[in-house]
Amino acid sequence: MPARKPPSAPFTKLRILGEKAQQLLAKARAIRFGRSKEGAHARPAAVGSLPEVRIHLSLPGMFSATIVVVAIAVGVVLLYFLRNVLVLLLLGFFVAAILD
Repeated sequence: MPARKPPSAPFTKLRILGEKAQQLLAKARAIRFGRSKEGAHARPAAVGSLPEVRIHLSLPGMFSATIVVVAIAVGVVLLYFLRNVLVLLLLGFFVAAILD
């Protein structure tokens, strides 16, 4: 039986963009694998020494995101109720293509 590959950390699968994000990721990897500058038994840096990350949520942005989520939900429900009609429509296109 072949050897199993050990599972990797979940956050390493994300693609993080931006210089600050890359610096934070490098610090997290250094702390995780014990390769920080202070040595193998180093403790994580104090909260005040980490760069500040701010997320700005604006009202128009939240409103447009809500509209998009509601539109997707309405579209899925509409497709669910019209699935029989859509199947007949696709079957009709298929028969028309065969006859042509």
